[in-house]
Amino acid sequence: MNFDSILNIIIPFATAVAGFFTGKRKQKNDFLKDLQASVNMLVAKNKEQVKEIIELRDENANLEQQISRLQNEIDFLKTKIIPKKPRKNEVKG
Repeated sequence: MNFDSILNIIIPFATAVAGFFTGKRKQKNDFLKDLQASVNMLVAKNKEQVKEIIELRDENANLEQQISRLQNEIDFLKTKIIPKKPRKNEVKG
């Protein structure tokens, strides 16, 4: 075997090994970028959901206040409008 035939065998092997390690590193970097993008997307969605939850809690508190006020009005109107039931002694006759 001469030097040229040895180089013809070694060079493709060396470039294949170098390409493998370079590709593996690039694949890892791409994977990390994809993971970071997923994390960023989840953080953004989480912020939106937290904002929506806060808005819904405020709306719920307002509705509970309105319900309480309306219940008080109903109770007041019941005492004013609905006549008292006649007692047994007061039955018409």
